[in-house]
Amino acid sequence: MSVINPNETNKSWQAARREVAVQLYLSGVEGDSADLIGARVAGYPLSLNVIPVTDWIDPEELASATTAVIQVDADAPASIKRFQKLAQAVETPLIAAAYDPPLSLVRSLIKMGAHDVIPLPLNIEDLETSVAPVADQASHAIGLHFHDA
Repeated sequence: MSVINPNETNKSWQAARREVAVQLYLSGVEGDSADLIGARVAGYPLSLNVIPVTDWIDPEELASATTAVIQVDADAPASIKRFQKLAQAVETPLIAAAYDPPLSLVRSLIKMGAHDVIPLPLNIEDLETSVAPVADQASHAIGLHFHDA
């Protein structure tokens, strides 16, 4: 049931409309970054955010994301702590990305809440394989079904 207050204007009832995207938080893009520009994974556009691996990511930025890929550096404990705090603060599915992650790091990230851990540099096939089941699960969980345009 919806309750409409006649004292509220229509503007106060409108939500900001932004296309749901897969957010990438990487310290830089190595390899063929042209593959990532304008690409879609699991039917969603990619949104690239270049940020140092230890800089904080505002959980509000992830609220409209279908999935977020967060770079983690095995040699930077602050980046692992950032991932852990983010996983505790958001409901958005998180995928960790790292260069040659040791098995112990992969296990730790999964325990912290990562839905998957993928290798860097990113490639579209790895992203598709990792994001598709998470995005599908998330869209079904909220009753929305997104399709390729």
